[in-house]
Amino acid sequence: MKKIITTLLLILTLTSCSGNNIKPETKDIKNGSGTETIGTMTVTKEDEDKVTDEYISEWYETIKDKGSDYDVIIYNESNTNNEGKGIYYDGSTIWKNVEFELGPDLVFTTSSMENAEEVPIQ
Repeated sequence: MKKIITTLLLILTLTSCSGNNIKPETKDIKNGSGTETIGTMTVTKEDEDKVTDEYISEWYETIKDKGSDYDVIIYNESNTNNEGKGIYYDGSTIWKNVEFELGPDLVFTTSSMENAEEVPIQ
């Protein structure tokens, strides 16, 4: 009986630790004068070494039904001087190694996709 209870506790602990902790922040995309919302995007910030293919798949499952215009993961280490690097989803393709700029409206936009690589959507 003691073995069964210990096993059940271990299973509960492991399953509670492996839950999806991805929490994208939704931001409004404004027009050029900043007076109207013309769309939305999600921003997820994470350490680059944690953004594995498995993480990207979980992130995609989290954001795919949000209806945003585009979605990004910004690596914490690269988020400096209004620039960043990370993952970009444009509604049909996921790209990694994308460079971003942070605009005055605090919205990330792509600045370079020169080194971008497509990530297959599972």
